[in-house]
Amino acid sequence: MSPQKQPQLTLLLLLLLLLHTLPFTMPQHNHHHHHQDLSSLLAFKASADPLGSALPTWSGPNPCSGPWLGLKCDQFDRVTNINLDGSSLTGPITPLLQLKHLKLLSLQRNSLSGRLPPMSNLSNPSLRILSLSHNALNGPINVSLPNLLVLRLDHNRFSGGLDSVRLDRVLDFNVSENRLSGAILGRLSGFPPSSFFGNLALCGSPLPSCLSSSVNDGASTSTTCTKTLAKLGVTSVLYIVAIDAMVITLVLAVILVVYACAKRRMKRKVMSRYSMMSKNRSEERDREVGGGLTAFEGGENLRIDCLLKASAEVLGKGTMGITYKAIIDEGGLAVAVKRLTTSRYSNGKGFDRCVRLIGRVRHEHIVSLRACYRNDGERLLVYDYMPNGSLQSLLHNNGYAMDWMRRKEILMGVAEGLEHIHASPSREPHVHGNIKPSNILIDGQGNARVSDWGLTLITHNGCVDSPSQDSMMASENWHGYRAPELAKERRRATRETDVYGFGMVLLEVVTEKATGGMGGEAEAMAMVKIGMMCTKEAAGERPTMRQVVGMMSEVLGFAGEAA
Repeated sequence: MSPQKQPQLTLLLLLLLLLHTLPFTMPQHNHHHHHQDLSSLLAFKASADPLGSALPTWSGPNPCSGPWLGLKCDQFDRVTNINLDGSSLTGPITPLLQLKHLKLLSLQRNSLSGRLPPMSNLSNPSLRILSLSHNALNGPINVSLPNLLVLRLDHNRFSGGLDSVRLDRVLDFNVSENRLSGAILGRLSGFPPSSFFGNLALCGSPLPSCLSSSVNDGASTSTTCTKTLAKLGVTSVLYIVAIDAMVITLVLAVILVVYACAKRRMKRKVMSRYSMMSKNRSEERDREVGGGLTAFEGGENLRIDCLLKASAEVLGKGTMGITYKAIIDEGGLAVAVKRLTTSRYSNGKGFDRCVRLIGRVRHEHIVSLRACYRNDGERLLVYDYMPNGSLQSLLHNNGYAMDWMRRKEILMGVAEGLEHIHASPSREPHVHGNIKPSNILIDGQGNARVSDWGLTLITHNGCVDSPSQDSMMASENWHGYRAPELAKERRRATRETDVYGFGMVLLEVVTEKATGGMGGEAEAMAMVKIGMMCTKEAAGERPTMRQVVGMMSEVLGFAGEAA
């Protein structure tokens, strides 16, 4: 071999050696990242679930690909979201705070204890939402996270002051019902009194002023009141108070009577109109096509023989049943057919009444029910087919990241669809009952459509033989999007629980990945605030979907349906 070719051959051999070792070194790097998250999660499980009954799905080598309950990961297999509200967990939370990529940590309504370790941008650089309400955590609060948007530590046993709390961008803050003391200073004083109630030793705006000023104010007020009482005399004051009380009581009684009468008259008018409208629509739209098939608006041309012979492809399985994509021979029409689990639903008029109710609702952001087939124990619901998958697939598609404009269009569409469901006239309040990303589908034009609405209505309004189904429906299927009140036995889904589910979806969409786009950050922060309003612990404190649509329209600049 010539001396000139020898260096070239040596270089070629080195290149081949490098290429041979690359495939083995790359997975080791990924395994290191994966192992880091896994060890922290397993350490938390060991202390939080010593009996193995609360987190039975937390097993396997990869928490981002297995059935690990309450976890969400990014495209690099790093854990970003943990939502384990109401999961009967115990012990400290320290292991979870070692996850560097964590954006959302929600562990409300558990029995967690121990101290909250100091938190800063060095220890938790990605954290945006920290919700630890209703636990038994104690010690001081030492949190300095300039990018944190939500901090909920209410109903714990924290003590000490708030002087070690530094939150430059926080939108939602609550430390009520703890054992805190000292003055409320800086940016925290801009939050309402309800954020601090139950801490008897806390003072300063928005609570009463701290000791030095409150004593002077009290002395001054006391002196003034004493002088006034001396001038009037005790008997005169008692007469005045008694007369004022009688007048106020009388006025309130009159107002209540007038209001009750007006409400009864209005209710009679509305129900009369609705009964007439329902009857007319039922006659116009619902049609018994034959063979057990009932067609609604847009499904008049469907034939049961074509439907049963259509080629089918499984789209998904759930506790409600199996969903297929079916191609009808005539014209190649694609529809989605949900084959219901027959054991969950009763026969007869109850089922028919509920399905007809669902079939008459139409909106551009709701997946329309076109027909229903019921015969010989078989129950099929025929919907429009949505070709672009679900919001769940969009959020967790590693090769595609939605820009901010796309996200807010989807959220606005979902809000308007859900608001329309809630606003539909009915004797019973319309609710969805199972709001989550997999039940938000994307149509051919890229619009968001709320799907599977009313299937819990069928079970909850007397259409199920076994009443025990109520509590089952209220506790399964959508862990992480379930309102706290649904954890109680036999509680039914309501409009307020729908709002909670929407709020959780909103927070996930906004915080999942970087929003990008001019003006996106300010809008995203405002949207997080709306999401936290929707996920308030008390159902009565949550806004209605009409109010949510109005707030979102104002923030995002959409015309919406807020009027």
